[in-house]
Amino acid sequence: MNDFQSVFLGNRKMRLRWVAAFLAVLLFAACAAGCGSKPDSPSPAGTASGGNASAETSADVSRTVGEAETDRPSVGEGVNTYALNSSTEGVRILGKRYLPSSTQINCDWTCSGLEMNIRTDGGDIAFTARVSAPFNASCYFRAYVDGQPWLNENGSPYYTVLADMTPVVLKKIPAGEHTVRLIKVTGYTLARAEITRVAFAGTISAAAPAEKSLYLEFIGDSICCGWGVIGNYEGSYADQDGSLAYPYLTATALNADYAVTALSGQGLLKGTPGVYQGYLYASALRGTDSLYQPLRQADVTVVNIGTNDASLQQPAQFHQALEQLLREILRRNPNGRVLLIYNTMNDNYSEEILSLCKEAGGDAAGIYSLRFERAEKEDRPTNHPSAAEQKKEADLLTAFLREKLNETVTAVPFAPPEPELEPKPEESAISVESVGTGVMLPWDPEKV
Repeated sequence: MNDFQSVFLGNRKMRLRWVAAFLAVLLFAACAAGCGSKPDSPSPAGTASGGNASAETSADVSRTVGEAETDRPSVGEGVNTYALNSSTEGVRILGKRYLPSSTQINCDWTCSGLEMNIRTDGGDIAFTARVSAPFNASCYFRAYVDGQPWLNENGSPYYTVLADMTPVVLKKIPAGEHTVRLIKVTGYTLARAEITRVAFAGTISAAAPAEKSLYLEFIGDSICCGWGVIGNYEGSYADQDGSLAYPYLTATALNADYAVTALSGQGLLKGTPGVYQGYLYASALRGTDSLYQPLRQADVTVVNIGTNDASLQQPAQFHQALEQLLREILRRNPNGRVLLIYNTMNDNYSEEILSLCKEAGGDAAGIYSLRFERAEKEDRPTNHPSAAEQKKEADLLTAFLREKLNETVTAVPFAPPEPELEPKPEESAISVESVGTGVMLPWDPEKV
């Protein structure tokens, strides 16, 4: 071995000793950190210990639902994660839901969502939403805290869910007790969604917000979805907001619970699944294995359809299909009332709607009709009602329902008519037998 080899190998041995010593120090430090942790008190999902749930720090918030740690609320230091696909205790579900017996919070239909009372230490509230958008459309949610719209970090009321699993984060909620509402404002045919989890520094109150005394159901098409109320009014996916359409506005004005069955571009004679099937099933595009079973009867069902059927020009078929729907509504809500709206975008089937109201018993039987002012196209590509026109319709409908709900229903819808009695022959006040001499009769008895 030459002098160079000796020096090189000697230095290499020394370097290896230094490396070994350095690794030993690192191993000791890691061991000490691990021994000091508490395995039964993990940090909450998606947050550092003691932090706030947020989109930036939430790797776990977007994790696929169904993993073991989502089976029950994950309690950490400061932040709690509630698996809403496992338990909805303390949560009130809004709108038409997919499975009444399920704890999963489906947001398929317009303005469906949840509401809950919370106590928070302050900070962010992060909801996890799973979305299916068949046309690759964006899905939009709106949030409310104590009844007021809660804007996102960009100052917009719209929380966009683009991917299959995306967090919806309400920023900087003040410490204290609040009522939080989250609803999907994109329509049924464009996106279906589920709210699976919520994480925040605080707790969900055991008592969910109370039901309203009045319950309204709405059946319709893109008008009820709020198509074209925002943006450039072209009717694109981003222009739809059900919270600015007359059903949600009316329910809010009357302090009522609601369900909205609205299918854009469809009617009673047109579209798949069509308005009748849409009403019949909990979520027909998910499958026809679950009939819609509302948790209580609707006090009033408001129907606004026919716009998309108008191009078919089949009045007899429309009358028959509308009667079928009306009878199904009454079967499900035997003590409820029904209002048929017409003339929103065209008046092609106005006569059929009015005649059916009369056949069903009209106002006395709680079957009403109401004419909306037709939306003006103005400089918009379509004549869907604008936000201002939707508000005008909501004001008209609100006043109408307030009046009618104070009236008493005195007849049964579609009651068979009373049998007509055979008319009795009129009897003269003067009989021939009692006629004496000198009395002038109006007819000749000999010729009768």
